This record gives sequence, C-alpha cells and structure tokens, in this order.
Amino acid sequence: MDLQTLKRLKGISDPSRPLFDFMGKDELAGNLFRLTLTEGRIKKEQARGQIALEHVAHEVGARVRKTMAEETGVYPESLPIAADIKLVKKGLKTTRKSFSQIDDLEQQRLYEAEALAAVPAAPVDDVFPDCPDCSAGSATSHSGSVHCSSGSLASGGTVAHCNCDYCRGS
Repeated sequence: MDLQTLKRLKGISDPSRPLFDFMGKDELAGNLFRLTLTEGRIKKEQARGQIALEHVAHEVGARVRKTMAEETGVYPESLPIAADIKLVKKGLKTTRKSFSQIDDLEQQRLYEAEALAAVPAAPVDDVFPDCPDCSAGSATSHSGSVHCSSGSLASGGTVAHCNCDYCRGS
C-alpha cells in the first residue's frame, strides 16, 4: 500500500507528518533492516534505473514484512502507533527543566562545603589535636588514641577518662 493509505490505516490524522514520528522500536528496526538490505542488494546486483530499483525495494520489503509477521505474529502495518515523537520531546524538555530546578549544583556545593566543615580533622600519626593527652605528647595508649583500651569512643567504647571533644564524639 502507499504511504498515505498506511497513515490512514494506522490512524495518523495529519497526512503531512512523517510516519517515522509514530513508529515504535519494532517498526523502526524493521524499516532500518529493510533499508539496509535493499541498499546491499542494489549494490550486489548493480541494479540501475527506477523500475529495477523499485523492484528490488519491493522484494526486500516483502521478505522483511513476512519475516516480521512470522517472528512476532503481527504484520508491521498492524503494529500500534507509538507516542508522537514531538510530544515525547516536549515531555523530555519539561522533565529536564524540572530536574534542573531540583539539581541546583551551587546549592549542592554549599551543602557539601558545610558538611565537610563540620567533620573533625582526621588524626595524623595517631595524634588527635583536641585530646589533652595527645597534645601533651603522650606516646602511651589513652583516650583519643586508636590503640586506647580505656573504652573511649575512639576505641569503639564509651568515654572513660578523657573529656576532649573528639573522644566524647562531639
């Protein structure tokens, strides 16, 4: 059937719109396959002239149509039309605008900077700057030291004898 008849059969109300704008993935894949095979066969047979080219296109198209029907049980012209690509594009633009309002990168950077500023400094060589024992240069196990067995937060327990902010978990 010709293109206008196919558009009417599929229920596309605007005859000036391309059929491709309403094709789903199966129909698009079938068409691409048909076009690719037709091009290959024209080159292989070195077909020349309008009549010969139309004949090759018709034969390849008939085979692809038959194969699609055999594999899916549905002829390509009977496949339902997909959402209008113009409406899909419009929906994507609207969604992108909505997400861009949600994904305010500057605000995210501010939140990250505030969160990083609130994190206590990591210990250097098992020395905690806020721990009085560490500040005093104690080399033995104590609250604030990862080797501390006093039961401090640093050793996985509760604060026993050190009142520094780090050991209390403040």
